[in-house]
Amino acid sequence: MNSAAEFNDDVVLSELSYLAPLPLYQTVKPYHISGQLNHVYPRTNLVFNLHQDIKFHDLRSRKTRLSLERDGFKYLDWDFLQDLKASPDALSVNGFLTEIRKRLEQWLPNTDGPTEKVICYSHRFRDGDNARTSDTEGELGTAAAPVNIPHADQTFNNGLNRVARHLTPEERLIYLDQDQDQYRIRIIKQVSTPSILKHRTDDCASTWTPLLPVISADPLAVCDYSTISLEHDLCAIDRIIIGSAYIGEVYYLKYNSNHKWWWLSQQKREETLVFVSWDSENAKVDVGAKFCAHASFRNPKASVNDPARQSVEARFIWITKKEAPMGH
Repeated sequence: MNSAAEFNDDVVLSELSYLAPLPLYQTVKPYHISGQLNHVYPRTNLVFNLHQDIKFHDLRSRKTRLSLERDGFKYLDWDFLQDLKASPDALSVNGFLTEIRKRLEQWLPNTDGPTEKVICYSHRFRDGDNARTSDTEGELGTAAAPVNIPHADQTFNNGLNRVARHLTPEERLIYLDQDQDQYRIRIIKQVSTPSILKHRTDDCASTWTPLLPVISADPLAVCDYSTISLEHDLCAIDRIIIGSAYIGEVYYLKYNSNHKWWWLSQQKREETLVFVSWDSENAKVDVGAKFCAHASFRNPKASVNDPARQSVEARFIWITKKEAPMGH
């Protein structure tokens, strides 16, 4: 029997797997290798501790008061015109991603200057019923399971490498000229739940099923940026994919009792989450949330009969042209 506190209207209790604070990580960098291993190296040296009784606070009554600049995330009410229905192909997926990009171009706030360019550089499907194995992780055509490890998608140091990887040589000369300092660049992620992929067998989809209107199982939670200690809570992790020359670097979080976690109860299909993964202005003190740490969690209110969460994520590079200070 669950306690009354667990089923409070505003808070539920669940667990998260935080990175263990091992002495090993002071001398050896944590890493994880995805793809088919063909050598004797261990796939990973990551160790996690399961922390229970984590409080997840409901954002339902506060949803409209969020700010992407201040909080690092925001929920948007979007009815998608381009849906992912039965027997889609690459063209329909591209149409869906193009719609998201155009909506972002119209919506993204011009807090420090007009939007210059929005580039979609990757997307991923998540399906709790179609969890991948370590051997297929990272391969095209496999849907990933929701992740209950608190993490941020880019480190401060690696974000610029990620951006440069997806720009043309001409764009790099224009947007990455640090001496001119004319542009602010952010990496943002968009998570939505349209009619969604149920099973994939190749680069395109073989079978798709529509998602039920409400997410109950394995919802996504975000960590309040103001409760994260940048000095003590973050650990940079190398993410290596077999066959790729690029090595990603993400932050995993170590447990801190001060962390405050938010989630949106009964999240509907049209409630899209947008959050910041990296900001070229992260060295500036007056910048708000510089990234959004997140994780999925087991919802104690979910029924065993509720379908597993299915969602699609899209990652974008958002470039704004800085407005010249007055008098220049």
